[in-house]
Amino acid sequence: MILSRYSWAVSPLPQDLEKSKEDRWGITAHKSPIGSTNHQWGMKSVDDERPLVIDAKREENKEDMKTHIMPYIQERYRQIKEINEEKTNKENVTEEKEKLAVLTRTIDEARLIHTWCKEMNVPSKLEVGGNFFTSKAVRDFYSLTLFLLYPKNKKYLANVLNGPYGQSDTYLLHELLASNGNDFGINRLIRESSNIDFQDYINQLKYHPVLAVLRSIIQEVNPYHWVYSRKLDERKENQTSEFDEEQLKQEAAIHTKQYELNIGKLFEMMHQRFSEEFVSLHQITNWLYVQIATNREEDEIQV
Repeated sequence: MILSRYSWAVSPLPQDLEKSKEDRWGITAHKSPIGSTNHQWGMKSVDDERPLVIDAKREENKEDMKTHIMPYIQERYRQIKEINEEKTNKENVTEEKEKLAVLTRTIDEARLIHTWCKEMNVPSKLEVGGNFFTSKAVRDFYSLTLFLLYPKNKKYLANVLNGPYGQSDTYLLHELLASNGNDFGINRLIRESSNIDFQDYINQLKYHPVLAVLRSIIQEVNPYHWVYSRKLDERKENQTSEFDEEQLKQEAAIHTKQYELNIGKLFEMMHQRFSEEFVSLHQITNWLYVQIATNREEDEIQV
């Protein structure tokens, strides 16, 4: 298994930090899961303690990076797989299986490594730190609160209609702008594109606790079916060859479960942060805005 985490598949080796004229990079790997105390610099082969180093300067081109990095990952994965198979064949062996970790500097680079591993049939698990408030679940929920707070804002309306809470198949911003503020035309577009009665929820917010109304929207709209369907369609569209239908369904189900767990975590955090009875929608929306912009300490829940 390859674990990708927030840093880059390559980290400067301690002995190279003083080499200002050279930009040499080593790939980090270790036996224990990420977060343990026995991290080691460089990627070690089974029989050699010396770290492997990429002598060429770091390539700015993504395909060049792929060419330089992935052969090392593939080779180390092959070696680790052989070691684990030997352990499996031995009797009464309870040792923890070897793992390979790839550290990246940015989340985007971690996702690149994850994508390349999938392309090369190398099993991988992506773990990126501090991305809870930038997750799709939180951003979709933020779009919902923005619309409920400013229901006449056409951009917010279009965003929520085209997401898991409006469940429309069409992005309606251009049509909404063409309505020129005609409430009748806007309401007609909403009715035609979505079965969700947003006006009822907007009215409820005037008389009922905000968190209770938001919770009822989640329960009644049930965004998770839409999330699953969209993810499955996305995975099918991205396949360039024949694919396993059941595997894609499983991937979509895992994605949806993580989305649901993130929504649950978000509500738990809001309950801890705010009073159930006295918090306003404006306070929640402002809090979400700040957290999305600045909070990189909270991790997504892993399925």
